[in-house]
Amino acid sequence: MESNNIYTVAKNAFLDEGGFITFESNLLYLQELQDLMQKSFNLALLYGPPGVGKSFLLRHFIQEIKRDNIHYLSTPLLFKKQILQILNINDEKNLFEKISSLDMRHIFLLDEAQLYTEEELEMLRMLSDTQKVSFLLCLHQNKEEELIAKEHFKTRIFKEIKIEEPKLPEFGIYIQKRLLNARLADLAESFDKKKAKFIYRYTNGNFRQTNKFMYNLFDILEFYDTYHPTKVDTKKIQMKFLEMCAISMGYIDA
Repeated sequence: MESNNIYTVAKNAFLDEGGFITFESNLLYLQELQDLMQKSFNLALLYGPPGVGKSFLLRHFIQEIKRDNIHYLSTPLLFKKQILQILNINDEKNLFEKISSLDMRHIFLLDEAQLYTEEELEMLRMLSDTQKVSFLLCLHQNKEEELIAKEHFKTRIFKEIKIEEPKLPEFGIYIQKRLLNARLADLAESFDKKKAKFIYRYTNGNFRQTNKFMYNLFDILEFYDTYHPTKVDTKKIQMKFLEMCAISMGYIDA
């Protein structure tokens, strides 16, 4: 049963499984992916810090492009079995010859690629050398994992797409659109630049951290609305509640 409390609805709008939010920079990333799909490549990288929306971007892209030869794999678990099923190959005997004889080139978007072992990465490299399968590896940006991928593939990487954390103006749009998608126009309108800047200061625009902040913020507001309703304004988010949230999450010393 859905809750009628606007703060319950608002905090649920910031659960990590929420929908893809479009703004200028990620529209450009989508265009980069679209352009890449038109090229003949073996291997490419899409990387950025954890929590900047790489997985959301890939899932949205695969839903939008709707091409039979482009496939999204969310984790390395059973990746070889999934690839063989997609390619309609029943066993691994003469595997590379079978792949080389495919009529259509297939492109695999591999999420969480930092979890692949060196042996699995080598398998991907060998498969890509058949010229009938291509891989876009999506991985977290940190020095160790980024260097492993770049060192392993060396000159085989055709293109790198780096996902940056959003700038402050886009960050505010992200929060407002999440609220608007939940049909909370008054809350979205009350979320001004000052409030966006306050949260941005502590989360650096990281979507995962921002979602946690917003969820906790509306959890606090839900509590006050239930037990101390005279202290909240359902059409305006007061700064004192953002400060309370920052304290509860350890961003500010009480």
